[in-house]
Amino acid sequence: MGGYDVLEERSPKTLARWLQRRWSGLTGRCNSRYALASASVAPPNADVGADQGAVSERSSPNFIDSQSNGWYGVVRDCWRGRAPKAALVTAETSTRIEAALAAPDLVASTPKEPEILDWNHAQLDELCSARAAESPSAPLRRLSEDRTTVVAGQKMQRAAPVPESYRMLDIGSGQSMLNALTLASVGIPSKLLMGSLERIHAYHLDRLHEAVTARPANTPLLTISNHKSVMDDPFLLAWLLPMRTLLHPSEMRYGLCAVDICFRSKWLNHFFTAGKVLPIRRGAGLNQPELYRAAEKLAAGAWLHVYPEGRVSQRCIGLIRRGVGKLIALANEWRGENDPEILILPIYHEGMQTVMPQDEETNELISMVPRIGREVFVWIGEPFTVTDILHKWRHAGSVSNSEDGPAHLSMYEEICDRIAGVLAELRGELRRRVREDHGIDLRAKLNSYD
Repeated sequence: MGGYDVLEERSPKTLARWLQRRWSGLTGRCNSRYALASASVAPPNADVGADQGAVSERSSPNFIDSQSNGWYGVVRDCWRGRAPKAALVTAETSTRIEAALAAPDLVASTPKEPEILDWNHAQLDELCSARAAESPSAPLRRLSEDRTTVVAGQKMQRAAPVPESYRMLDIGSGQSMLNALTLASVGIPSKLLMGSLERIHAYHLDRLHEAVTARPANTPLLTISNHKSVMDDPFLLAWLLPMRTLLHPSEMRYGLCAVDICFRSKWLNHFFTAGKVLPIRRGAGLNQPELYRAAEKLAAGAWLHVYPEGRVSQRCIGLIRRGVGKLIALANEWRGENDPEILILPIYHEGMQTVMPQDEETNELISMVPRIGREVFVWIGEPFTVTDILHKWRHAGSVSNSEDGPAHLSMYEEICDRIAGVLAELRGELRRRVREDHGIDLRAKLNSYD
């Protein structure tokens, strides 16, 4: 969701700026929790949180093994951000996930060593100093709170362009006949194609099915997933869902998609709105009306599916956008005191980046035709809540009736850190299980940074 480009305005269209990025050591998006680290930094332990005593799940009903693939109907021809190859370091966590949360039956097991992305202050300051020496009239200085950079006293913020035809349409209840036809006509072919053209191995799929179809009434569901390819939704998500859910729009998710990708024309605007996709403007900040409307749907007890990285990140877990933290805080504020808590269900998957790979330098799609016969591995985690974090920061005041102050931003950051920690733990569990069941080292096979 939104974000700021820190040291320069990204523009892969011009060779000059590309060369400038290469010279400065920046090959992608830098923001307040990305760091320029040396290639010798040891990678995070991939086996955090392993359940050593567990029995192999290939023989259990929680393990699903199938085959699948498909091709995306909408041309994703815009550039995508990615982390620099040597830009990720394991930092000391600013807050440890507390052991006890409310509603124990809805809370995930606590990650043992949450892994988050953070600033490498020394190297970034050194880079800023080098830039300042080169151009004394326009010195750079880092503002950690604002996640931006000041050049000659002015903030540099890049927001994705908004198409002239874009309008935030009324999505209604999401249960109309048009919603049903759109979701079924897209979801069913996606599920069948994925099931026939790729090889998908899913663990604990029953957790997702139970959360979607059998959670208590009026319980908001927020599913969070890492974003590996442009086919994650609807193709992979449709495969994970039972067929009956694809035929019942009342059970289907609301999704988020960038305005500059899914809402570039009037026709696409109406099509994605009918498919229960909500727009979001990347780089437009935390107070955009699109974010508030997504929070309204979640607060009303609906299912909202988001990719908290905000864009495709094929080689690592990207930055968790703090707009996700505000989304949760807003929805919680609009809930009644006696209403059920917001249920957060994490999903981590590997392998979709081999189905629709993107160029390392530009992050553009290498081909519009997906590669078939690839192996995809999915791990559905335990549901959890962030009630303790929201309670801890209750003194910050209303989220919806004021500008976001330092306390609000700290609350959003802490929520993001927990999400990052949970996804990192799922990554370790999935890789360990795949190594046990298939003899595959996913990190080495997929050439991941983390």
